[in-house]
Amino acid sequence: CELIDGVYHIYDADGLKEWASKQDVLTSSVIIENDIDMTEDWKPVGAGLDTGFSGDFDGNNKTVSNLHIDETSIGNVGFFAGLSQSAKVHDVTFSGAVVEGGSSSYSGVVAGNSLGIVENCRVNTSSVSGNYAGALVGNNSRQVNNCNVSNVEIDASYSGGGIAGVSYGKIEYCTVSGSDTKIIASGLSASAGGIVGQTSQESHISTSGRLLKCAVDGITVSGSWAGGIAGENGFGVVAQCVVTHSSILHDVTNASSCRIGGVVGYNSRGEIIASYSAFSIVGEGGLTSEAIGGIVGYNYSSAANVYGCYSTNVSLLGNVSGDEAGIGAIAGYNSSGHVISCYAVLPQGVTGITLIGKGTAAEHSVEVGESDYYSLINDVDEIKCEDGTVWNAEEI
Repeated sequence: CELIDGVYHIYDADGLKEWASKQDVLTSSVIIENDIDMTEDWKPVGAGLDTGFSGDFDGNNKTVSNLHIDETSIGNVGFFAGLSQSAKVHDVTFSGAVVEGGSSSYSGVVAGNSLGIVENCRVNTSSVSGNYAGALVGNNSRQVNNCNVSNVEIDASYSGGGIAGVSYGKIEYCTVSGSDTKIIASGLSASAGGIVGQTSQESHISTSGRLLKCAVDGITVSGSWAGGIAGENGFGVVAQCVVTHSSILHDVTNASSCRIGGVVGYNSRGEIIASYSAFSIVGEGGLTSEAIGGIVGYNYSSAANVYGCYSTNVSLLGNVSGDEAGIGAIAGYNSSGHVISCYAVLPQGVTGITLIGKGTAAEHSVEVGESDYYSLINDVDEIKCEDGTVWNAEEI
């Protein structure tokens, strides 16, 4: 560990440990000079959002291998326990990491709890466990950009995601892939998503709750609210996201509130815009759920919108049970929400599934098997999000 012009240069695992012991560790700037193979267990840097790392951590496109953290008794678990508002962690790869948090923790390889910026980071062949668990961060309250995750195992007791367990911030241009990627949230009303378990919005922050331009491919997601992108979308916006060749299911024996969808499991008060799912499997033979949908399992309130979305060749498997049970190529159950300018193409040979399984009918949409695609854009109102973004069906 060498201090040059106010920046700590780190060359090996011993140097990383030495830097972590410095009095100014939380406010320092760092650059990693070599790939580093961790030789002993790591104790998270910092404690939380107010007492977390606030400097610049530049991975310099190097790889930190075999990070191991076992901290089941603290609230925030990761390489950094917490990232404060001015923190930035970027251009680093973590490979072979094992992060073990407790049943009440926020857990992630980069950080347990983050109010900073995480950018151009990669996590592969790693595992994370905790209450809120994500490959990058347990909680994202600010921004995650251009990050890639592959072949990870996420085991969350409440909410798990390929990027973040829960996000009140913005996630953009991130990907999660790999046939060995398994994101599991156990228990009733537990949320699992390919990108986030849950996304929502902080009041008075226009960019919060934004999940934009993300892609998921070839993964398995399991939770009682499970989606290829998000398990639950509450007050958030999921826009321009893609899910392909993935499997979305649950392992809950009480299926009365299990909501699974190709993009979002439970869209409680949010918006799903200009997104699609393709060649995925939602549900499985013999599995009973409450709602199964090619885009969203359960679209709830009058503030819940599905706009300009489509599903193609998505297999919707299993049975549904309950007063609001439904299987739909776009939405399994649409309560008082809005499904606008959507269409779906079922797998070859599959019949008997409509756009909306049960509930309020779709608007300006094309029913399965029909081909009047002009209705997708004819006399359709635009949607304006709180961050000022305007979506127009004709331009999607």
